[in-house]
Amino acid sequence: MSAYYDLQGQRQRRELWFQTARDQINQMLNPDGTPVIPQFDSPHRETLWLAAALYTGGPEHVDIINRALARWHDLPPVPNDEKAPGHRETHGTEFGIFQSNTITHLYHRFADKMTPAAKAVAQVHLQNATRTFDGSGQPDTKFHGANDNMPAMATQGLIFGGECLGNADAVKQGRLYLNQIRLLLSRSAWMSEFNSSTYTAVTLSHIAQIATFARDAEIRALALDIEHRLWAEVLLHFHPPTFRQAGPHSRANAANFSGHSHCLQLVLWAALGATISGRDPIRSMYQPDGHEIIHFEGCPWQSIAEWTHFLDTDFHLPVALAELATKRAYPTHTRGRSESMGAYGLSSNVYHTETYMEEDFSLGSVNIPMGGGEQTTSLFATYKLKPLTVDFRDAATVFCKYNITGDTHGQMDRSADGQYQGERAINNKGWFFTLQKDNVGLLLVTPNLSVAPLETGALRLDVVFPAHYGNIRRTLIGSGPARDGAVGESADVVPVSIEAGEVFINIIPLIPTSLPRPAALRFESQHGRYEVLQLINYEGPRRVFSRAQLELALNGVIFTIDAKKNHASLEEFHRAKSKALITDYYFQNNRFFEFQRDHVWFQATYAPDCGGVQTEAVGGRTVARPVFETSELDATKLPFVSGPVAPNFPFFPWKDNMEVKWYPENSWIIGSRGLPAETPYTRLVERIKVK
Repeated sequence: MSAYYDLQGQRQRRELWFQTARDQINQMLNPDGTPVIPQFDSPHRETLWLAAALYTGGPEHVDIINRALARWHDLPPVPNDEKAPGHRETHGTEFGIFQSNTITHLYHRFADKMTPAAKAVAQVHLQNATRTFDGSGQPDTKFHGANDNMPAMATQGLIFGGECLGNADAVKQGRLYLNQIRLLLSRSAWMSEFNSSTYTAVTLSHIAQIATFARDAEIRALALDIEHRLWAEVLLHFHPPTFRQAGPHSRANAANFSGHSHCLQLVLWAALGATISGRDPIRSMYQPDGHEIIHFEGCPWQSIAEWTHFLDTDFHLPVALAELATKRAYPTHTRGRSESMGAYGLSSNVYHTETYMEEDFSLGSVNIPMGGGEQTTSLFATYKLKPLTVDFRDAATVFCKYNITGDTHGQMDRSADGQYQGERAINNKGWFFTLQKDNVGLLLVTPNLSVAPLETGALRLDVVFPAHYGNIRRTLIGSGPARDGAVGESADVVPVSIEAGEVFINIIPLIPTSLPRPAALRFESQHGRYEVLQLINYEGPRRVFSRAQLELALNGVIFTIDAKKNHASLEEFHRAKSKALITDYYFQNNRFFEFQRDHVWFQATYAPDCGGVQTEAVGGRTVARPVFETSELDATKLPFVSGPVAPNFPFFPWKDNMEVKWYPENSWIIGSRGLPAETPYTRLVERIKVK
């Protein structure tokens, strides 16, 4: 793959973005380099993210960023508080995965434009970025099944910092990390932090920067192959008619759940343009419509800065992959494997994702969540709001979150400078298990047991319909009549059908356990931004639930989405999809579940307390778990998917110390044999701490 899509257009869009940021620099930085708002002060990241636009501008812009960088170490520390942005780095001299690696990138790119004072600051961070303790080379920045974006930044910092300093070991460690990605993608379809509108974009942009700017030709070539695989991940999950990332997301925030513009959508605009991507990020950030969710509590300048750093590269999008953004043979199926450091409170797991698309909608799922599932879109749908869609505002999403606080969706938080408000992200607090067959998804739910004992007045599963650009048209609950809007409730556990845009959606609630509750389900409009179907386990006075009690708070849904044009009416759709045979019981710490309806048959047996799975079957057969399978292209032609796999080269950069500054209590044992320079080629180092 050597022909890249629209590089000239991409460079024009990048320069348009940079020029627009320069034109509005007085909203972010003063001429002397001091910040207009506190988010742009040391050690926070925003000024550093913005720097590429200024270093590529006129002398006055270069002067501003040099002044800002020169004062980076002169400011007092920020409070060492979890609520403080960049809370790990409390001072501008400290290593920070964002600040040190971004400064290293800037020095690698723009050292010839830096003043001596700015260079002096940058050189501190070159040293930070190349250290194996409290630096980019520390053991928790390697690719190990979580937070891929951080080791991607560390990889860039090691390579670029090593190249600037002549530190061959740092460059070698960066190559080691690139090969870790190669090996991960030889075993899996996706990165561990897959399909995230935030973190996939971080990884993709930093790999693209390595492919563009690294001085070593072999490093650039390996980074290019990795970038091609990342583009395959992104575009196989892009649903062209809704201009949304379909399928499950490993990590999402409020903007991502609702499908609004964030980092990955900016990258898609840069690579594909406004018409194909359905996005105009300049309009979104500089002329907000009051409906779109703006990240960073509504402060657009922080996103503008972050996105500037992402665009400081060419994106090497192969033409053959770019066609996925417009050409699809519906219906499409994509399935893939990835690796997880942990789920359900336990370590070491494997993700299996599935994404199904038709012209009017998509449905995706992942069998287990990342971590506790706080940001995972385990069951996620996109759909068209109108027959002809021209941008993302003509479409919408549906997702599920387990709610243990009673908080409503669409509450606002104020930005750090106090000038803006943005939607608060409510984390999912449920452990989700899924199965999927085409346009039908099974979601089995238990509250996140790690929060026990829990004092609360609410336990419920929220099926959430963002209403920023369109509302539910009609709803039908049980045997009742169809009603306009998202209205109604039921004391009984009954099926619900919904007309929204160009689709019908049928939701069959599973159990849910009554603990007790005044209603089993109800619709509620929240803050004029969301319509929520609440499937209630408990609602009443605050009480304490033990872990054993929460384990019995079972919930879940059978979720079916289909194009309206396939059915005579909402009523006909409701009758057809609500006829089902369901067996659902809990016995000896396992949930036994079976669902049968027309062409869909799910069987599942799993342990809610740990996520252990005994049975996961569709159509009576154990679910196929392919490593990488898609109807949209020959995956074996992508880098690393087929052919022999070469091992990583022998190199252990941490020598006899794997201590991480942030986790000094962690235990480790190092055993090795045969590494270069070892005498007598065997070693065992122990450091075991018992908590």
